Amino acid sequence: MRKLFFSTTDMQAISHRIIVGASIRFEEGRRNDTLQLYLKRKGKAFGSICRFFATLAKAAVTGTLFGTAALDICYRSIPVGRYAISAALRHPSAYLNKAIYYGRLARSLFDCVRNVDNFLAIRSQIAACYVNEPAYTNGVYCELAAKFGLPLYHNMYPYRITRFAMDGKTDAVDAFVVHPLDAPGRTEAGRQILERIIAATEKIDYMATVEFESRALAPSDADAVIYAHSFTDAQQAYGGDRAFLSMYDWLAFTLDELKDKKVILKAHPGFFRKGYAAQVIEWDRMVFESIIKRFSGRPNLTIIDWPMRNNELLNSLGKDCVLVSHHGNALLEGAALGFRCICSQSTAWKKYPLFNAWKTQQEYRQLLNSPKLLEPTDAEQLHGYVYDLYEGPCSFFHGDSWRHIAERETGVPANEISKNSKVLGRLSEEEIERLVDAVAKKLGAMEFH
Repeated sequence: MRKLFFSTTDMQAISHRIIVGASIRFEEGRRNDTLQLYLKRKGKAFGSICRFFATLAKAAVTGTLFGTAALDICYRSIPVGRYAISAALRHPSAYLNKAIYYGRLARSLFDCVRNVDNFLAIRSQIAACYVNEPAYTNGVYCELAAKFGLPLYHNMYPYRITRFAMDGKTDAVDAFVVHPLDAPGRTEAGRQILERIIAATEKIDYMATVEFESRALAPSDADAVIYAHSFTDAQQAYGGDRAFLSMYDWLAFTLDELKDKKVILKAHPGFFRKGYAAQVIEWDRMVFESIIKRFSGRPNLTIIDWPMRNNELLNSLGKDCVLVSHHGNALLEGAALGFRCICSQSTAWKKYPLFNAWKTQQEYRQLLNSPKLLEPTDAEQLHGYVYDLYEGPCSFFHGDSWRHIAERETGVPANEISKNSKVLGRLSEEEIERLVDAVAKKLGAMEFH
């Protein structure tokens, strides 16, 4: 019997045909054997329903169902809590009504339980896995791949389509953070990359569709800048900081903690991206508007609720101003310009000693209230990380990402494909096969040691 290549997505969308098809082809080449595609199925639910209620009851009795304690919910030794939380928070209504949040959390926990059950039923037949949207309930498959040492494929930021050789000892989160490279000249190259980013943020792939607005700002004596994040996209993506349930809670806590300081709150430019087939952009704007409504009456709070280039803001500030972000790349730019920065330890750069990082609310509060004790950023570490993020062989930004290969093969711009892959819908079967083959030949691969 042929081994299975397990995929969480079907092959209906052309992007999935290319991504999953290239992943299978790459894995078959590694094994010199053919694999049978096996699509994720809901399977029989009765047993999972019973075990779900047992898991839910245990979580309620032990208190792990509530708040950030839900991050610790496990099922059959697989951590499922943070994936259920992310899925529950993937709609603005979950922020506005606790009953809706807990209803969505329960449903998401059931999906996680069923996913684990169905996977374990065929585990011995599975050779490798492709997981899409791994920050949500599909993320349990990443945990299962890590536990059983199965090759894991995904293309979630900060990676392009990459094969992660999970060894049974590596944490699943290691497949979603940047790892230090050993490349000659990387720090100088990273410095040059960062200079270009600061000068032209719109050249970053995911910023290409933001129409930045230049509005004159008077020099500011702000004590802190707080960078807002997506509220509904990939919460807890880097393992969960265990201090805040969501980016909404983190932002509200930060604004309350700094209520006596002069603060600038900057909307994420992604709130203003245009042309994307992604509902989360509209949802993020809805949640951010609720933040504005809640906090806008404060006389010492300035809210930038338009797409402003980060360098324009930073150039209007004194260097005593502290930059605060949970996990945003805006800190990379700020640190390069000499600003001191505060962030969570749950970030894509968690393998690097960057910024003043916290694990708990108490640590975070101390950092917010001790600006003169904050450490400057190590320039060598900063530039090394920037190089690894943008130039690493498996980087999301690499010229051999599937979007850039598709651009070379078809002439359709990569940023148009990022907006909506349906722009490739007119390709013939022969052209699609050629594209799948081209992507497979350039697929990334990462080993953990």
